[in-house]
Amino acid sequence: MHFHSRSFILAFEFSTFDVRGKHLSEARHWSAPEVFGPRAQFTTSPPPASLVVRDVKRRDEGVYRCRVDFRNTQTTSFRYNLTVVVQCGVCKKYLDFGCANISETGYKKLGADRRAAWKCPQCKQSRLSPAPSNDSSILENILRELRDVKNQLAKLSTLVDEVKCIKQELSGLKESCEFNGDQLDKQAVRISNLEQKIPDMQKVESSIEATTIDINALKKGLALRDQWTRLNNIEVKGVPVKTNENLYSIVESLTKVVGFSFPKSQINYIARVPIQNSKEKYIVINFVNRYIKEEFIAAARAMKHITSADIGFAGNSQLPPEKPVVVDRWGKVINATTLGPHEEGEDVLLTCRVLGGRPEPSVRWLVNGVLVDEEYEHNTGDVIENRLLWPAIRRADYAAVFTCQAANSKLVAPKEVSLVLDMFLKPLTVEIKKPLEMGEGGVLTAERRYEVTCESAGSRPPAIISWHKGKRLLKRITLMFGRLDCGVEIVDTIWKIRSHHAASSNRMDKSSAPTHLKSGDPDTKGFFNVSSDETLHATRVVDSLL
Repeated sequence: MHFHSRSFILAFEFSTFDVRGKHLSEARHWSAPEVFGPRAQFTTSPPPASLVVRDVKRRDEGVYRCRVDFRNTQTTSFRYNLTVVVQCGVCKKYLDFGCANISETGYKKLGADRRAAWKCPQCKQSRLSPAPSNDSSILENILRELRDVKNQLAKLSTLVDEVKCIKQELSGLKESCEFNGDQLDKQAVRISNLEQKIPDMQKVESSIEATTIDINALKKGLALRDQWTRLNNIEVKGVPVKTNENLYSIVESLTKVVGFSFPKSQINYIARVPIQNSKEKYIVINFVNRYIKEEFIAAARAMKHITSADIGFAGNSQLPPEKPVVVDRWGKVINATTLGPHEEGEDVLLTCRVLGGRPEPSVRWLVNGVLVDEEYEHNTGDVIENRLLWPAIRRADYAAVFTCQAANSKLVAPKEVSLVLDMFLKPLTVEIKKPLEMGEGGVLTAERRYEVTCESAGSRPPAIISWHKGKRLLKRITLMFGRLDCGVEIVDTIWKIRSHHAASSNRMDKSSAPTHLKSGDPDTKGFFNVSSDETLHATRVVDSLL
């Protein structure tokens, strides 16, 4: 049975013919052993391409599908119906049981020899000698077998090439494995060397830890000794530096000014010491006796202010301080001119810092021009600080001016910085003004428009004023905000009151049960419905923007 196809790649469920990336003569053919096995062979010569199945069995009968996969076009499939028929022993033709005039059961009952010698009806009626037909059939069989052998030999050449490719790949894989093995051996040697060095490294680490402990102990001892020696030190600031100066002569002049002298043997050493973040160099005096140092300090404090001119330096030795800097309780510098805003009852904590100045400046706080704090302290370097705590600020403190001043001479104006206190203030008063057109006794006339004003005073920032009718907030009401000359916030609201008349009177009786009108919308018709027996009450709600 032959299957014809214009195939480039043929794929059967039981057989495949693959020529991807190869010549047609090098195509790979596979046949499922459980279907045709070696009985099936795909041939491309002579065209058309065919699948040849030898020794067809009865079980081979059925419907087969051929699927052709192309590289750039859509896959195509075909279906073929294979029917097993009777073969003539003379002409070798295949005939269906119906055409052979024999039933399948009768054909099966024939022995193998009789089936091989069975003749079709045409051969039975033929007068020709069967000998030439037999010879022709034998020749055809021989030629077919030779073609099969040729096809198999062609496959052997392809198989040899594939074996060569596999051999080359295995050779490359072997070289790669050998290279990786060499690298692993080198890594193993390195790891072994590192493991041998680990004990030495542990010893070095232990030695470093011990040395670190010794160094820390020495540092601690040096720090204690340094602190102990500094107990006898005095720093003298504001003395100008001169070339080839005699520090002992300067100290001697200083002792004469303060009125306390001591022998030169009581001084251990005198030196100029530079100060961090400052161009000035202090004079450090180290005394042998601590009591001499304390008495000298007491005498110097009694003088309060000593200038360089007092100890023999000519000219103006005064240096004004830099402009003060104010920081808040969190240490953040306040660069603005306002302080806050703060709420009533809060504590205000300010720190004024001043750098430099010769002699040392005094730093003080003033509130609205009144001195409130002049106690300052000397911080690291040339920094002087004065901390001000203004507890529980009140409404009266609003817009108060906090000023920090730094001065070290009456000849130069003090350096200062001022901050204005800003506060949140709650409303003090809220009042609803009656309409001017209201009649005697608070009577409102039906079908008339009245203006109702709500006034709020004392809030900062301006209060939020809202109207309610009962418990319902009026949202669609028209509010017109304004400010009086005295700073009072006002809100004008226009209402139109419609009265439901009863009997013969539309007077609003004060004794009736009141209807509370709070801020909110009028009804859907744009009016507040108030009966003639009701008194109009308006309730205002005022909130500040806190």
